[in-house]
Amino acid sequence: MQKQEEGYSFGKTHFIGIGGAGMSGLAKILLEKEIAVSGSDCSFSHVVEGLQQMGAVCFEGHKKENITDDIQLVVYSSAIRQDNPEIVAAKEKSIEVVCRGELLARLMLLQTGISVAGTHGKSTTTGMLSTILLGAAGMSPTVVGGAYLPQIHGNAQLGVGQYLIAESDESDGSFLLLRPKIAIVTNVEADHLDHYGSYEKVLEGFAQFLNQLPIDGLAVISVDSPGVRELLPRLTVNQVTTYSVDSDQGDFGAIDIAYHGRGSSFTCLYHGKSLGRVDLSVPGIYNISNALAAIAVALHIGVAWQDILSGLKAFQGVGRRFEILGTEQGVTVVDDYAHHPTEIKATLAAAKNMGYERIIAVFQPHRYSRTQALFNEFTDSFLDSDQMIMNKIYAASEDPIPGVSGEILANAIREKHHGQVDYYDTREEILADLIGRVKPGDLVIMIGAGNLRQVGLQLVEALQTGGK
Repeated sequence: MQKQEEGYSFGKTHFIGIGGAGMSGLAKILLEKEIAVSGSDCSFSHVVEGLQQMGAVCFEGHKKENITDDIQLVVYSSAIRQDNPEIVAAKEKSIEVVCRGELLARLMLLQTGISVAGTHGKSTTTGMLSTILLGAAGMSPTVVGGAYLPQIHGNAQLGVGQYLIAESDESDGSFLLLRPKIAIVTNVEADHLDHYGSYEKVLEGFAQFLNQLPIDGLAVISVDSPGVRELLPRLTVNQVTTYSVDSDQGDFGAIDIAYHGRGSSFTCLYHGKSLGRVDLSVPGIYNISNALAAIAVALHIGVAWQDILSGLKAFQGVGRRFEILGTEQGVTVVDDYAHHPTEIKATLAAAKNMGYERIIAVFQPHRYSRTQALFNEFTDSFLDSDQMIMNKIYAASEDPIPGVSGEILANAIREKHHGQVDYYDTREEILADLIGRVKPGDLVIMIGAGNLRQVGLQLVEALQTGGK
């Protein structure tokens, strides 16, 4: 089906890598717009099966035959190389080929865009703001996130209201294609240097992202981030709202912070005056920071304070962000997407406040390039864990780099860590070790952006069936 909207003609669209977090969300939005969708992925998952149930035609494996003559647009993710047979076939057929960010940009032009950017915290902040607006009368936002959000039973949903809330992707620079009216930047650090080449280029990218806002646009930024503070002199955007949990320099702030189990509470300040007490159902100081960003945007667009409080309280987290996989025999198993040293430190610091007997961190490094660029930072990231297990590097389509490996990183961490540090090549070895190691009162955290989650699920299953 072909559909005309605001000057854009949306015809049958094919997604290369349709099962990915960002790609599947966009495919779902098009399906909800009654646009024909096809796609391919290396292997099928429950996400792909869900899209099939909605009407998508999906292929296992990337093949030129998947590009049929009725396709009008081909979309690829950042993980797809240009020599992919489906990209080659599309170009041979003169079919338009765009990156995921370009399709998101086109959809954003149909509504008022709110874009969430930053090195860390994008998915959670997107989820918080979306939960607030989903519960507020008359808002009905379109949501395009990068992680599973329980309130919409997925990572995306088509709304009929004014706003489109989208998690942006700085990893390949595609967030510069977006034209939101409101933009959040949670923090800026040296990451994705395989694309940018230097930290200075990262700063330039984020500055350009904010400076592209329209004259009546709003930038909401965390001044707790040194990288964001470095952006300030470069910004030309008219309206800037700041927030802070670590200083009194932000327009929005948090004081009287308290932690209770997996949740927290704080008093929200605006220009030094109390707006009231806020209760969160997610842990960690970093989530209080994310909540301040969501509060700032929600108030700016006219959401009632009580709706903001209700939305934040209802927010239970997003998939793979301190996601509890299960608690069996007194052992709690958590999966967390953290793959940057700052994220890992924040996750383990939050865990430390929860009162577990031991914290066992299981880490799978993500990408050779990131491991190499942030090697020293990784060695200091696990000090809040009592024990640590390292897996080999998850390549994510990268070629190996000589002298960079999970085992080398484990050896370096062992020199600084106060507890036991072990290394295993395979997930099977990790699972066997954990089954023999864990005891009541333990918190086991699977950390990384790769496929380590499966070990956590298998550990829960083993404990359920008496494997311990």
